[in-house]
Amino acid sequence: MIQAVPPTDIQKNKSLLAKLLLRGSIAIKCGRLVITPHSGQSVDPKWLEDNAPSVVSRILTELGHDAYYYLDYSVGKHGESFASGLTLHFKSVITGDHFWAIFNVELKRLRATKNGKVGGPLPKGKFNVPKRGAFLDFWESTGALGPKSDTEFHKYLGNLKPLFFTGQVNHGKAGKLVNGTLKPLNMTARAVSALCND
Repeated sequence: MIQAVPPTDIQKNKSLLAKLLLRGSIAIKCGRLVITPHSGQSVDPKWLEDNAPSVVSRILTELGHDAYYYLDYSVGKHGESFASGLTLHFKSVITGDHFWAIFNVELKRLRATKNGKVGGPLPKGKFNVPKRGAFLDFWESTGALGPKSDTEFHKYLGNLKPLFFTGQVNHGKAGKLVNGTLKPLNMTARAVSALCND
């Protein structure tokens, strides 16, 4: 499980980043930490999963920026109009603070099935995604594997967990990320190497 990295671990993270750069190149592509060893051997996926937050934390600390990783989701009615919404919950890599983004979705059945009539509530956790909506734009930007049907996204949201995101915070609503700014983090190997050499 990804955990936020305490400030006291920054020096340790710097050492880890420096050691990795001696053995290969490091980049962040479409939200994923990518390590390419000079040896040509692949990095153990489990090691990458366990250590990615520390490496990314060090990079972000050098930049003076933060990034976020996906925790889970919830659905319900939001705002004064009680509009149907999908809330994606995130956590800061640097501080561990919680953030969220809400996307418009439909929580009622669009067609009749043996399980319910048109207009009836969908089962808990399920939702329908609008054909032309902000959520689909966000999903396409992640490059994550998605469903063939827009009604099955609840089964695929876990594919966001290996990714790191950037986004602007809506200062009028504490913790809310602006949907249009929520994008996978990207950084070239040259940029990462330059951070360590400064």
